[in-house]
Amino acid sequence: MRTSVCFGAAVPAPNITATVTAAITHTVFSSVAGIDAEEWNSVFGKSENLSLQHAYLLALEQSNEGKVDFRYVLFTRNSRVVGVTCFQLFEVAGSEALKTSAIEQQQAEPAKGMWNRTAQWVKKKSFNRIYRLKLRLLVCGNALMTGEYGFYFTPQIPDTHAFELVQKVIDQIERQEAATGKKIDLVLVKDFKQQRMAVAETLFKQGAYRKISFQPNMVMHLQPEWLSFDDYLSAMSSKYRVRAKRVLKKGTEMERKDLEAAAIEQQLSAIYAFYAEVADSMDFNLLSAPPRYFTELKKQMGNRFRLIAYCLNGQMVGFITAIVGKQHMEVHFTGYNHQLNRDYAIYSNILYDMVKLGIENRVQTISFGRTALEIKSTVGATGEDMPAFIKHRSRLVNRLLVPLINQFNQETWIPRHPFRQAGADGETD
Repeated sequence: MRTSVCFGAAVPAPNITATVTAAITHTVFSSVAGIDAEEWNSVFGKSENLSLQHAYLLALEQSNEGKVDFRYVLFTRNSRVVGVTCFQLFEVAGSEALKTSAIEQQQAEPAKGMWNRTAQWVKKKSFNRIYRLKLRLLVCGNALMTGEYGFYFTPQIPDTHAFELVQKVIDQIERQEAATGKKIDLVLVKDFKQQRMAVAETLFKQGAYRKISFQPNMVMHLQPEWLSFDDYLSAMSSKYRVRAKRVLKKGTEMERKDLEAAAIEQQLSAIYAFYAEVADSMDFNLLSAPPRYFTELKKQMGNRFRLIAYCLNGQMVGFITAIVGKQHMEVHFTGYNHQLNRDYAIYSNILYDMVKLGIENRVQTISFGRTALEIKSTVGATGEDMPAFIKHRSRLVNRLLVPLINQFNQETWIPRHPFRQAGADGETD
């Protein structure tokens, strides 16, 4: 059903189409179910962008438990779709977003040394401020995933024009939400690859947005000569090849099960318990996936979505999810039994299995996300910065947000280099 562009209205009504420029118009929807899938997907052409396609968005929406409102925008020119944009609207409380590990850090013993004590004091003050915050947030992009999943335009629309269109729609949504008494406190536009940053930074800063940087997205580029997992292992230095084989040997007792939708439904309580444990271990978690998220992804995306369960003696001890395209693979949520991880190297086996899955599907790149940076680098992933832009409606808060956020973005890690270099056999520790 199509719903009114007057967001929050209780009575369904036709969408409102507005002219953004002389040539391009846009229509805002509050449900992707009201948009023809073929029309929405037509903008992508040969670019898959699976996590921005209709099937993924429908799964996300249908698994939603009412916490998130959605906005979808179709940009058209001469009756043809030339761009799409996705928004998520939800309230976030600092007391909910700050997880167990962050709370425990505030209760830790005082650090040694003046510099460390000062840094600990600053972080504690930042923690207290964020803990008390309660914000209504508008996200252009996907709060559950790292990547450029906020908007997409055809190559005929230059980035300069596309970013201007997105900003104007954001302004429109802010005005409409304010008119219903639901003011938006914070806008987050995420995430941008480096090749688009120059244009994005120029335009968004003009709109009072501030750039923020998170931990890098760990991305692995698969070599075309890797036709098998053995080819991948052969490309490693002897040190890392020995390590990989030792890890794989530990995981031989685990059974891997590629679950269909019915099996995911049956195992959902165990799957979600593992996921929730990982989500709660992070310092800060903006939004958690709803329990039925995994089931709906399998129903809507079919074999493009994979959920692989790891079992010992018939009991699940971990899982991994991935969205597999023709060129790119997105390693998504995971969870595992931490007590058994030392004996069976569950997490490391998961990472190597994802490399194997990528090679089998002949993808060019694998995105591993922003956590566990160092161990992901041991399988061959490298860090790629993907900044975002934020804007708070209070100018004062807007100035303070970046240093506050940076207090929870300080993981120290050493990039590893597992592949042979010309004339050498790996790194020296």
